Amino acid sequence: MRARGDIPVADQPWGDIFLVIDGWGNFRTEYEGLESAVLDIVARGLGYGIPLILTASCAMEVRANLKDLLMNRLELRLGDPMDSELDRKAAGNVPAGVPGRGITPEALHFMAAGRVPCQRLPLLSGPPAVDDRHARPPQAVLAPPRGP
Repeated sequence: MRARGDIPVADQPWGDIFLVIDGWGNFRTEYEGLESAVLDIVARGLGYGIPLILTASCAMEVRANLKDLLMNRLELRLGDPMDSELDRKAAGNVPAGVPGRGITPEALHFMAAGRVPCQRLPLLSGPPAVDDRHARPPQAVLAPPRGP
């Protein structure tokens, strides 16, 4: 809604909130009592602007009652394309050894992330003084280190 301009940034200065659960099967095992709370958040969370981002190692980990509440699904490359719940033929065409590749429900390929070279940032000797913090341009703080 914010991207469309329906909600001005000034009305929500705290930013966007997502509920992220990486490894739904492990989460359910370790926090059995929280599954019903998560289902409640998923069912009502979008009304409050809290979408769920969930990962699972296989589709069988996600029960039907939760699958029915999920609006969008992406499927990363699977070890066996026959396990695909979206499109087995398209799942077989996802390249191996390329992280972040998968398929959409429309059987289209996607790339969730690409490799970005890591850039070392210089270490600061300590927090800057209050007046000095705004005096330096951001390029000076994020400039790559010079020298060997």
